[in-house]
Amino acid sequence: LYSIAVIIIGILIFTSIPNYSYKEAAKMIEYSTGEKTINTQDSKTSIGYYYIYTVNETYLFDPWSGEFAVIPKIN
Repeated sequence: LYSIAVIIIGILIFTSIPNYSYKEAAKMIEYSTGEKTINTQDSKTSIGYYYIYTVNETYLFDPWSGEFAVIPKIN
């Protein structure tokens, strides 16, 4: 019983690791948009997405699929 529990916990931990790290996400956005990213303390939202900041825009990056979108600025 113990060994089965350890195997299940290991599988759950391994499957919860996102496909892209924050650094990989920042590099993907730099490559795709041509904008230089800005390092900030606030990098991850409560729903598991990354905030990627550039000089002109803020992007929301999905670490599972690699998709990202611009977050509109509120004026």
